[in-house]
Amino acid sequence: MEFTAKWIWKKQKEYNTYNDSIIARKSFRLPTFNNASAAITADSFYRLKINNMWVNDGPGRGWPEHYKYDLIDITSYLIEGDNTVEITARYFGCGDFHRVCQQAGLLAQFDIELAQNENIIIGTNSSWE
Repeated sequence: MEFTAKWIWKKQKEYNTYNDSIIARKSFRLPTFNNASAAITADSFYRLKINNMWVNDGPGRGWPEHYKYDLIDITSYLIEGDNTVEITARYFGCGDFHRVCQQAGLLAQFDIELAQNENIIIGTNSSWE
């Protein structure tokens, strides 16, 4: 998978915080589609909901130099018409065996194959609420 999504987090004065959280939302409209997948990660935790349905908690553990992401089949969560993605992300803000202290971030990309053999990519960027 080639990522076009961007790492996002809320704007703040100080980035060395503990237990910082955001809720990122994106609404979009879909025509008829065949299948869809999500690639998602966050530092330190995320909860993915699509159309008010819980999908997954994560991410897989990794290091900043070799970050892991979860790849999820989300076809059954999307519908033709209006859709909403909501991701709650939480940054624990402390280093331990599973995490290294760094700038908090959320990265998500949704690849959707339309019925006309076209693809739509919806990725985190500055347009997310």
